[in-house]
Amino acid sequence: MSMWTVPAGYTAYLTHLNIATGTTNANQYIVVRLVAREPSGVFRTQLKQSIGSGGVADFVIEYPLPFPEKTDIEVRASSSGSNNLVSSDFSIIYIKNSSVPGNNYSP
Repeated sequence: MSMWTVPAGYTAYLTHLNIATGTTNANQYIVVRLVAREPSGVFRTQLKQSIGSGGVADFVIEYPLPFPEKTDIEVRASSSGSNNLVSSDFSIIYIKNSSVPGNNYSP
């Protein structure tokens, strides 16, 4: 599982997600989900992908996914078998919200 919480006063834009799997077992697969939960909300699936054993999924998000402040972002994986390795990483750009003092950004 990979987890991150968007800092207060910022909006996060997810631009890239990379997932890699590894196993010594043939014919197994991993189901990976990117989920997000806004404050006082529930986790909602943003992206779902199945990956074969020893596979890689690289998502370059052309139109970045926005997440408001204090949103929890997680990458979760479940496997069809045991002893499977999963790694993930994602790239985020932060934009300071206009309600924050000292913000010079005007959309």
